[in-house]
Amino acid sequence: MGYQYRAFLSWSADECAEFHHHHIGHAGERDVADAHAAHVLGGFITAILGLLAFGVLLSAGILLLLDRNAGTSFYVPLVVVNGQVAAHKGGSPLLWQHLFWFFGHPEVYIAILPAMGLCSQLVSVFSRKPIFGYKAMVYAMLSIGILGFMVWAITCS
Repeated sequence: MGYQYRAFLSWSADECAEFHHHHIGHAGERDVADAHAAHVLGGFITAILGLLAFGVLLSAGILLLLDRNAGTSFYVPLVVVNGQVAAHKGGSPLLWQHLFWFFGHPEVYIAILPAMGLCSQLVSVFSRKPIFGYKAMVYAMLSIGILGFMVWAITCS
């Protein structure tokens, strides 16, 4: 009984390898490489978005800490207490809103772009088919990354 089972496993492994080489061959290897490139591209675009967006959030946080602890007035508007103007020169609360949304809007795409690249890789690999419209998908991911920064002002208006 054990001999027959081992023979079956050996036969099925050989058949799978032959099927893969015959039906997928070198073109399949290229398609898998394209799918992997899509996943890497999603991560690369995410890294660029993260570098640009988190730097702005860090500077906004530092300005907020300076307002709270050092007495500056980057965000604190002109304050009148009992008819007298406080020591603040008058900052802009809208500056905080703009700096936050410059981070907040691209952050949505920072979260979704790696998943889009991973899904394209998984579907391509497990269906053993190339990504349909690979160039269009690459341009779409690049456009999402670029437009993610351009539409931050819409959330502030």
